[in-house]
Amino acid sequence: MERVTLEDVKEAMDDKIAELKELVNNMDSETALDIAKDTYEKIKVKGQELVNLAVTTGTPVLEETAAKLKKNSIAVAKS
Repeated sequence: MERVTLEDVKEAMDDKIAELKELVNNMDSETALDIAKDTYEKIKVKGQELVNLAVTTGTPVLEETAAKLKKNSIAVAKS
């Protein structure tokens, strides 16, 4: 029969705490990723709405600007 020391218990507790910290960090990363994906989709939709408005109003300069804004917003959201 193996004798359990205080040091063994401490090491086991430290290992479990490290595992829990890793799980919490991973959960936070997943949550942040979900939020980023949701925000990206909202930016994409709003950018398209702006392009559609420009097309509807027949303003070529506004249409070009809206398309660039949409493209740049999506690029920023992806990074």
